[in-house]
Amino acid sequence: MYTGVWLQKNIYRHASAMFFFILHSAFSFAQKDSAVSIRQSSAIQATLQKRIDYARYTHGVFPGYRIQVNFSQDRNEANKMRTDFGAKYPNLPTYLPYQQPYFKLYAGDFRTKFEAVKHLKAIKKDFPTAFVVREKINPPPLPPQ
Repeated sequence: MYTGVWLQKNIYRHASAMFFFILHSAFSFAQKDSAVSIRQSSAIQATLQKRIDYARYTHGVFPGYRIQVNFSQDRNEANKMRTDFGAKYPNLPTYLPYQQPYFKLYAGDFRTKFEAVKHLKAIKKDFPTAFVVREKINPPPLPPQ
């Protein structure tokens, strides 16, 4: 008789616990509205705001490296050099800023000096006076992962 009462109490306890979990899970997964709310730390918001401010202040340019291919006081000569370089290395962007009294031909947007030196070795075969300079660069696209 003792076993029957004990079994009856345990079945009642298990049944009520299962009922509670089923009821709880039904209410916890019900959608009240279709809006999604995101809660994030204030540190994340501050970091994102700093990133936005930095991009605004720097006009989208970042510190990095470029290869100075050549320089000239004559604009036509500098443009000819740019055309020649672009024909040999079409995958590298070129820039021709004027820094008095020279037009300087820059190539590439490299985040690290290592990347710039790697490209410089190939470029030096055709343009032996080329060298790496520290410049503000347009951020190159990230490689696919």
